[in-house]
Amino acid sequence: MSVGATVTRTSRMYLHEVDMVRVVTALAVIAVHVVAFTAVYNSTNLGVQLQNGAVVALHFTREVFIVLTAFVMVHNYTQRPLKLAVFWRRRGLGVVVPYIVWSLFYVWFNYPRHPAGAWIHTALADILSGNASYQLYYILLTIEFYIVLPLLLWFVVKYKNYPWQVLSISFVLQMAMMYFDFNYLETNAFGANGLANWINDYSWRMLPAYQFYIFLGAYGALYLHPLREFVQRRGKLVVLGAVSGIGLLWLRYAKAIWLDHQSIAYATQVFQPVMVIYAATTTLFLYWLGVTWATHPTKTGKPRGHTLSKLLSDGSFGIYLIHAFILNDVLLHIGPRLPGAWPAALRVFSVWFIVALITCTLCSLMLYTPGLSRLIGRPCQLPPTFGPWRWLRQQGEALTSGIALLVGRREEQTPPRAAVRGGVKTLDEVGRGDD
Repeated sequence: MSVGATVTRTSRMYLHEVDMVRVVTALAVIAVHVVAFTAVYNSTNLGVQLQNGAVVALHFTREVFIVLTAFVMVHNYTQRPLKLAVFWRRRGLGVVVPYIVWSLFYVWFNYPRHPAGAWIHTALADILSGNASYQLYYILLTIEFYIVLPLLLWFVVKYKNYPWQVLSISFVLQMAMMYFDFNYLETNAFGANGLANWINDYSWRMLPAYQFYIFLGAYGALYLHPLREFVQRRGKLVVLGAVSGIGLLWLRYAKAIWLDHQSIAYATQVFQPVMVIYAATTTLFLYWLGVTWATHPTKTGKPRGHTLSKLLSDGSFGIYLIHAFILNDVLLHIGPRLPGAWPAALRVFSVWFIVALITCTLCSLMLYTPGLSRLIGRPCQLPPTFGPWRWLRQQGEALTSGIALLVGRREEQTPPRAAVRGGVKTLDEVGRGDD
């Protein structure tokens, strides 16, 4: 079964800018968790407040992640049919299986002494809810997106000539949702209302809460070439928009902390109206950054640093999956050993650098390790001509040929079966139920 329609475009090209945006977003995901968990390095209240200002500025990651996912999927499947059986076989192996494996790992890591029954119950509940580790809801959102992808493709192709109308309605709806969430759900305005509390607890890991970012990525892919031309021609405007976006975000944060005396936890909420504007301007800025990098190739015809960018981009899924485990160990064993005389900002950066270096190195090694590469959603990157890999393949082919030859010889040596007498059936025939 195939779904979707083809939008007429020029031939497909490799989008180097996507690699850049993927890498920046993955490293920013590590950063937001590092900065949030190291606020204790600050000994003053002002230092904690300023560090959480950095946290709120790094909260663009989930929105960019959704935009990028929609962008890539729509770019791919509006140019060729979406064959659902093939799509789900690949995505099941590349996304669902790693998600389940790492969820089980984190449940085991967090609850190693649980009784078997309680452990299984926790594991199943966490797989369904994305609760096994705080970052796994990213992957759960991806799986949800894949489920609705056929419907999204149908919609954006049907209404491809109305991008501004769709995006405007979607933006207003997103702002209304964020206003309602921030001013009512987060403040517990509905008291003990079960439905309201359930929405507040789970809405951030449910795809409808990010509908604007889905359409932003989808229509960006449909209008790829005009989008690229715009960011190339209007780079200064894009940068100004990004500066205005983060300025508005920090102004809202400063007002919340110093004028409204709101708690830091409330002031840094991702689901608030200002984040919609900030995430949109930041996404466009990152895309401009990627296009600028991609359109200044070296003599090889590829952007400078393409090899490293491609490597980290291929391993970015693994970075989302693994970095929480690495961060936990670094905070426990390395963070306390950093010199206390260092400024808090330097210690925070050191933790981020160590976690990013270990995580990226580990994911890169896994990409080139048969079997382990599947745990981060990729087939092994070793080329078929790689020496040891080629030798293993040759040995496997030789073993298969030997078994086939041996079986063939045994069949040749087996004497013919005697004829069945008087309608009596052999055991083979009775076992097959041939009546």
